[in-house]
Amino acid sequence: MALEITHSFVSEKSQSPDPTIVSTNEWNDTHSIVGLDSGIETWLESATASDLLAALDSVTGTGAAVFATAPTFPTTITIGAAGGNTGEIRLKGTTSGTVTLKVADAAGTYTLTMPTDDGEADYVLATDGSGVLSWVEQTGGGGGGIPTQITVADEAADTTSFIAFFTAASGDLGPKTNANLTFDAATGVLTAAQPIAGSVTGNAATVTLANEATDTTCFLAFGTAATGNLGLKTNANLAFNSSTGVLTVGQPIAGSITGNAGTITIADEATDTTCFPLFATAATGDLGPKTNAGLTFNSSTGALGSKTLTLTQGTITDVATMIDGTVTWNDAADTFTAWKLNVTNTNSNAASLLLDLQVGGTSQLKVSRTGTVTVAAQTTGAFGIGATTAEYISFWSGSGTGTTIVGGNSGAGIHLRSTGVVISNNTGNDPRLGFETTFNLGNSADLFIYRDAANTLAQRNSTNAQITRGYRTFTDTSNYERWALQSGAGYFELAAETAGTGTDNISLRLTTAGTGSVDIYPGGSGPLNIGYNSTTSAATLGLGGGGIGYMRNGGGGSSKGGFYLVGSSGGINHSFGWASSTSAEPLTSVGLGTTLVVSIENGSLTQAGGTIRYIPTTPAQITGNQDNYNPGGTSFFQRWSTDASRNVTGLTFTAAQINGQTHMIVNVGSADLVIKHNVTSTAANRFQCSTGADITLTAGQQALLIYDATSSGNFPAWRVSKMN
Repeated sequence: MALEITHSFVSEKSQSPDPTIVSTNEWNDTHSIVGLDSGIETWLESATASDLLAALDSVTGTGAAVFATAPTFPTTITIGAAGGNTGEIRLKGTTSGTVTLKVADAAGTYTLTMPTDDGEADYVLATDGSGVLSWVEQTGGGGGGIPTQITVADEAADTTSFIAFFTAASGDLGPKTNANLTFDAATGVLTAAQPIAGSVTGNAATVTLANEATDTTCFLAFGTAATGNLGLKTNANLAFNSSTGVLTVGQPIAGSITGNAGTITIADEATDTTCFPLFATAATGDLGPKTNAGLTFNSSTGALGSKTLTLTQGTITDVATMIDGTVTWNDAADTFTAWKLNVTNTNSNAASLLLDLQVGGTSQLKVSRTGTVTVAAQTTGAFGIGATTAEYISFWSGSGTGTTIVGGNSGAGIHLRSTGVVISNNTGNDPRLGFETTFNLGNSADLFIYRDAANTLAQRNSTNAQITRGYRTFTDTSNYERWALQSGAGYFELAAETAGTGTDNISLRLTTAGTGSVDIYPGGSGPLNIGYNSTTSAATLGLGGGGIGYMRNGGGGSSKGGFYLVGSSGGINHSFGWASSTSAEPLTSVGLGTTLVVSIENGSLTQAGGTIRYIPTTPAQITGNQDNYNPGGTSFFQRWSTDASRNVTGLTFTAAQINGQTHMIVNVGSADLVIKHNVTSTAANRFQCSTGADITLTAGQQALLIYDATSSGNFPAWRVSKMN
């Protein structure tokens, strides 16, 4: 924006302009101020130091303060601050570009004093070491003129100097040098580290040769012709070891070598994996050594390799071993191999052999490529493994057709016949088949199958009890279903066993054919126990879905015995007991399930003075009116009580009541117990009171209940009679 300012001039004694005074000296001056905003306007109205700072701050959004005319600063200007921004001056061009003068972050402290004039052409600024700058003539690099002469001194002490050269024949060029071309001023020797391209004119009158005895690899120089100006040549295939005096030829020497070597020095070479042995075509003479890739030697391992190895011993008349090798193995940590043949069977005929041992051109022992061992048929004697007398494993030709004996001699062992396998023993003892967990030639066997007698198979091992098992399922030793024939102290057992994932409940069956029966004959005068429990001394005989049983000694060591009936669900439905296990004892108890219902004390039902004892049921106190009341126990003697006068409209049990079921209810509490007549409860559980109305049992009173499944009221019901 533009700002028009009217200035009034006053006398020199005026302390400030008075904007209200207008004189003939009045002038109008219009200036354009870049970035004018409220801060600058404030400063123009009140030109204080703080307002100037605010005005400058208001235009720093672009990072620069712009002045319309060149200002004059009467004293030092400090740009940048320690710990803040690095001082720099940026000079912008009128159209584009910026030149920045900037100090280092760690600038140091010094003063540069400029010269008093602008210097001569191609002069440069130089310091005197104290910060005073002056113009001096340029002496290196481009420009500065061409020197007309160079003063060269006779330098004889430097051992390594570098020759100066130029990139062109003329022009303002800087001298150059390179470490590959050096001059020893002390000796006058010029050394070129790289080959010299092109010809070198002239002949050397003499060549000085030094006695060099330290270089292990040197290369002999030779020329391509006998005479002439020829370049020297060499090759890595012809080397000389000046330390040892050995001449080494890397390639075969063409042509003959005249003369014979008196001795040949052979070094112990243990690193080359493939070497070729030398041989000659005759036993004597001046012969060239020969070799062939078919015969190799590995100097690293000592192995001799050959594509085909043929040994011909010829006819001998004295004992001589054709192949005789010895070796000593002496390290338990290593696994040694004395004789090894490794065949890579990429493609071969199925009849190919790994080994073929012959006598007179006839194979006696062959090993096929798949590992099958074939031994020539023998008419007498044996092929033995383990002992010369065929003690351990041997194959005999037996007297019977198709018979082979594996085992000891004289016919003892395992006979492999065309009719089957036979185990025989020529010592007079019954042959046995033994099993052991670790191989010890049968000496640690702990399970044996014997021939006890003709047609008799036995499993025995001295006095050790034996177990025979057959598995229905087997996952591992913790998950299976099986049967076991086993024994314990005083008994033998056929048991069904299960573990882990095996079925929990497994039955044992004896199944007959046709009309055959299952006959069990107890020995002596002992009892026949079916379903016997050694803890309770109880036994059970199943009949269809249920069963019958007996209990001797009452179980748990008591002196009573009894007889019981078992229901289809396995529970005891009815039981009858006797006072002791003696025969002809009178009946002393009757039970329902596992609960004693009737106990006959002081005699029996057939004896004078006999008493029936009913085991009572005493449920929790009734604290509210009850429909279909279930007291829990099914005892004949029911002892009920209430906390107040309570109504009971029906009676039921966990097992549904049956026709003729009888109970006696006694009110053992102090509050009334009201038996409601034919209301509320399920019809089959209701009461039919003998009075045709409710029956109230006060404290100590009782009632008799008989269940009538064919009640005349068109539904079953409990018939109730008050007893007092």
